Amino acid sequence: MLSMAAIAAVVALPLAPNAAASEPTFRALSSTDRLVFGETKELEFKLEITGGDEAKRFTVDVGPSWNFGQDDGRPEGTPIGLLRFPVLAGDAVEEGGRTMTGLPGCSPNGNRFHGEEPRGDRINLYLPAGGRATLTASFAVGTTAPWPTTDYRAAFTIEPYEGRPEDELVRPDSGTVAKREVLPPPLTVSGRRGVRIFLTTSPESSLHPAQTDEKQLDGSSPVSVSGLTDPPIDGDTIRLAYRGPDTDGELRTLARVDVAGGRFRYEDWRPQAPGRYELWAFYDSSRSDLASDYFCPRAFTLTAPVRLASPNAAVRLASRRALVKTGRVATVLLRCLPSRPQTTCSGRLSLRAKLAGRRRVIATQEVTVPSAKATQVRLRLSRRAWRQLRRQRCLQSSVVVMQRQGAPDNALGSLRICRGSSHSP
Repeated sequence: MLSMAAIAAVVALPLAPNAAASEPTFRALSSTDRLVFGETKELEFKLEITGGDEAKRFTVDVGPSWNFGQDDGRPEGTPIGLLRFPVLAGDAVEEGGRTMTGLPGCSPNGNRFHGEEPRGDRINLYLPAGGRATLTASFAVGTTAPWPTTDYRAAFTIEPYEGRPEDELVRPDSGTVAKREVLPPPLTVSGRRGVRIFLTTSPESSLHPAQTDEKQLDGSSPVSVSGLTDPPIDGDTIRLAYRGPDTDGELRTLARVDVAGGRFRYEDWRPQAPGRYELWAFYDSSRSDLASDYFCPRAFTLTAPVRLASPNAAVRLASRRALVKTGRVATVLLRCLPSRPQTTCSGRLSLRAKLAGRRRVIATQEVTVPSAKATQVRLRLSRRAWRQLRRQRCLQSSVVVMQRQGAPDNALGSLRICRGSSHSP
């Protein structure tokens, strides 16, 4: 049994200095843990708020947690769209009205961003000490098929704010809350998926078509296009299209390029008319598990047409496809358009392609092409190119170069080298 002196000593012990008051706690929940694309139409998310030892003021931003394109540095639309203003219940007091937020589309000429209009709601709240409140937000599930990284959750972002003087007088608070983002548990997503496409060009074009400092190309070199898909597509095609000063505001197909291991490439695009261009990429799906998709455009302004520095500019490709029927021999169709009739075009014809990460000469041959009519030229492919061709049906983005002694190389354009039986123009 403690003596009176001991009890007095215990009572006299000082309290722990600087005892911190507890902050409000936040927990986010969702109406389901699974989403089936094409079947799930609506999602509901709740933020449960429990007050601490002191009254607090804070702002809650509620909106989609993820944007299409954010992994590429250019956020577009969102996979879910806010249906209505969130509903507040409990002890919290709403102060100062609400603020809606949004973002523009990805192209000033065609408002075709992925997903829904990226809207959110911002609410200023006062929560008394020990109070409880719930904020409920409903979202419609969008019609854009999800990419591999798509997140369908709503996010609740908590930030401190200072109340208006009249509110402070009626409802005083103490201190601030720490900024944080509160997410519900992840959703399991199933159903048909979309294809994320990313596109780059050389020379570099603008990733943000609406930006004021859009890239300008002076026409001193052709445009090379490369890209990737997620998930990686194999044995399918990507359709490249552009909108420019020569298309009357419409999209015009530039090329269809094969995809191998999720990568594709197209070289030597030579836009001719000066002006503004948008370059798009489309995946036109015929698969049940993947939906058709597209890449919001890159853009540039061409200040002058691409110039061909060549004394042999009269040589043209009569077909954009070279065929390999037997062995390692590729057949290329050329046409000679000389400045004077009854003459020929001659020089060394070379095929160049990217193999094992390097640009290589895969065939070369001295040729003479009669005037006017299309002529078949046979070139023997290198063993490295032939091995690659045996693994896949076509070699992509091969470049045809016509050389003449003492003159610059003349790039005639890009060519697909395929195993097959007939030419296509």
